[in-house]
Amino acid sequence: MAIPIIPGLKQTTLISLLRPRESFAIAAVEMTTSPTGISIYLENTIQIADDKTSRKILENLSVENVWRWAAGGIGVIIDTLDGTYFICIHKDADAPSYADCDTLPSGLSIGVDELIHPDILAKREANEELIIMTPNGRIMIEEEDFIETGAEKTIQIHSPFGVNEVRGIICLDESTNGIDYLRVARKTILFAIADIKITDGELNGKLDREIRIYKLDEIPSDGKFTPVTTAVVSAIKHMLHST
Repeated sequence: MAIPIIPGLKQTTLISLLRPRESFAIAAVEMTTSPTGISIYLENTIQIADDKTSRKILENLSVENVWRWAAGGIGVIIDTLDGTYFICIHKDADAPSYADCDTLPSGLSIGVDELIHPDILAKREANEELIIMTPNGRIMIEEEDFIETGAEKTIQIHSPFGVNEVRGIICLDESTNGIDYLRVARKTILFAIADIKITDGELNGKLDREIRIYKLDEIPSDGKFTPVTTAVVSAIKHMLHST
């Protein structure tokens, strides 16, 4: 079925979203499911939210099978000279959502590239929110660092440009009509953890967050995690128990 006109959302075209943007652009999409994954449908003319007001409208919508796309996040594992670690970002007790919880680098799509190729979104969020420095300089997360944990599903993204098929961890958040696309990256860094400085790239005076680093085999089972963190931690624990 065609998505009905949703008051408060902006009607635009995928082509228009090729232009650089300063704000996010998340789309109202239809989704179908299968045993192996999901399919998402992007028409040439779409309805988007690109500010706080329209985002709230989309996330509180009660229209059958209309979802918010795309949001993405990434769990980062680093192999160092003295151990393997998992990086989280801890939100303070006054955070507006999921206060006092560990979260992941995550965010919303900013254009058509990330709507159709969500790995680009996951990579961008990793490098925007995690500043990983060594004595030799900054370490960047690349798409070739992405790994499979065994929890990934197939996501087919249908658009006027064709069908793009990717694999990731899918987290459906019915409270916000959200489809969250999650990846895990694993990076080897040839320094001891004491010589690696990791800071939050979004420490801009508006957020009170801190980096938390767990040994990979000591991630707490009863930790306070956001839903996306829980999904990624579960995938990692499954991977560890399967090897």
